[in-house]
Amino acid sequence: MRITIESKELTKALAVASSMAGRDRTLPILDCVKCVVKGMAMSVTSFNNEIAVRRMIPLLSSEGDMSFCINARDFLAYSRTVKGEVAVIDISEDLKTCSFVHDRGEMNLPLLPVEDFPVITNEERKDGFVIEASLLREWVSISAGFVGSDKLRPVTANMWIYVDGGKIGCCASDSFKMFLDESPANPEWKSMQMLIQNSAFKVIADACVDAEYANIKVGDSTYIVSVGATTILCRKVEYKYPDVRKVVPSTCDHSAAVNTTELGEAVERALLAADTKTMLLKFEIVPGMLTISSEDVMNSKKNKESVECLCGCTKMFSVQGENFLRCLNTCSGETVTLSFNESERSPIICKGADDEGRKLLAMPLVAR
Repeated sequence: MRITIESKELTKALAVASSMAGRDRTLPILDCVKCVVKGMAMSVTSFNNEIAVRRMIPLLSSEGDMSFCINARDFLAYSRTVKGEVAVIDISEDLKTCSFVHDRGEMNLPLLPVEDFPVITNEERKDGFVIEASLLREWVSISAGFVGSDKLRPVTANMWIYVDGGKIGCCASDSFKMFLDESPANPEWKSMQMLIQNSAFKVIADACVDAEYANIKVGDSTYIVSVGATTILCRKVEYKYPDVRKVVPSTCDHSAAVNTTELGEAVERALLAADTKTMLLKFEIVPGMLTISSEDVMNSKKNKESVECLCGCTKMFSVQGENFLRCLNTCSGETVTLSFNESERSPIICKGADDEGRKLLAMPLVAR
């Protein structure tokens, strides 16, 4: 049985669809991609027992429907070397070998039994919504820097997307810093929520590059993200994401407006003298001025930086410098507003001048 396909389309599709192959070492079959030919299209799927990535590819010709499993790394590596515009794939009648033919050569690869590839639930898609692909790409790109890696708290390794209270939002937090972005939701959307594992971030971001919209669905056992020709299916996790929105104060007593670039450069310089274990930075705000100090006692280093600000109050707090810098670098606009309350446990909220519904939170630390 033979199919023909544009070489560039095949390579592009394999690069995306094979992203989950080889991540689960317990099943050799998961080193493969499952290819299903139906009509004039072929789907290519990889799976790591938690996340499946499926990409549809248009065919130039096909001699009939078929399914086969092939090693993802070998298939992708050889497709990238093909110089011709068209590739021909010949599948043996017994589904044990595959011949990859093009205008300059031929490659023979073994096939594995299709029945060994785990079944991915293709359940009926239920509630969902459609958002701009550029927004989803921005969410996963930012969330990658805010999710946690604590194995004792695996829920923090996920990005939380929700529709609730007339808003659609995204949140990612490792408990020390938090990214929160909200905007008005379509009144017709039902309340729902989903967790996207950090291992799916890159493939979602890549799929969103050339797409206009992303279709997100919530099923009984999976979350489905469809972007253009790519579909990502994430197995539902058992744990529940805490409603971290309760951490964000509804109102703040004080605020300080600072030039974003000047503040960022001051924080970077202060980090050079911070304790290498804690990376602690001490902030002192007085009317008209913000001072950042750091000290590494073991290495006899000390630093103090000052930046002008618009503020009429006095406030002192300490934060982990790298977490604060991550929040600051996510803000948009020439100026950033730092909002806070009198309590020493109150989070420091960073909001850029161009950030309409976005908030970045840095949790304060106890200075010694």
